[in-house]
Amino acid sequence: MTTLTLTQTEGGSEVVAITCSLVYGTDWFSNRLNQTTVETADGGMVTYDAGPTVCHGVLVLKNVSYTDGQALLHWLKAHILYAKYQFTVAAVANVDLGKGKNTALTIVNWDGGRSTSGLLEYVAPGQYNVRFPYRFKE
Repeated sequence: MTTLTLTQTEGGSEVVAITCSLVYGTDWFSNRLNQTTVETADGGMVTYDAGPTVCHGVLVLKNVSYTDGQALLHWLKAHILYAKYQFTVAAVANVDLGKGKNTALTIVNWDGGRSTSGLLEYVAPGQYNVRFPYRFKE
């Protein structure tokens, strides 16, 4: 089991720690914003690039206790979801969250819209599986 720690970084410093199994399916991908490729009259290609690269990811957590799941939901609603505050994700041993193995993420945003739909999946009495979408600028 791993302890995943999320810390609010704007408007306070509320922390939530979740004991879980961080599993396969935890993944991320990069998306370059404001990049346009144009084909020129002579058949060449020109790429115009003016935006940052944004990394989108999903943490897949298994075996989260009812108490930790409710704490995550409360933290998300009270500090992140509606206020749009940013947070950090503490480094997790041997896991690449988008910046390399064993590297914490800073200035992270919730990437699940204005809803917690799909966040918690009640799988057994007292246990959740969690899918936590996030994004950060590389």
